[in-house]
Amino acid sequence: MTLTLYTVHVWVVANFYLKPLPAGWTEDGMYFAQAATAITVGIVFARLSWRGPLEWTGHAASLVGRGGFKALNSGLHA
Repeated sequence: MTLTLYTVHVWVVANFYLKPLPAGWTEDGMYFAQAATAITVGIVFARLSWRGPLEWTGHAASLVGRGGFKALNSGLHA
């Protein structure tokens, strides 16, 4: 989940670069909100033993690259 959460963080920060923050928000508040959200989402994914979307994509690409497409395909139907 680390890759997905970091990518979302970079995307959010990039969207506010040189733009005013929403009314009532400070930079510290924005980072605190992102951190709290990332921790909460990370805990949920860890408890459910899920992979983030970018982690799943990387894992699938790794299996295909190693010739493990059959293993990937059988994992989708299990």
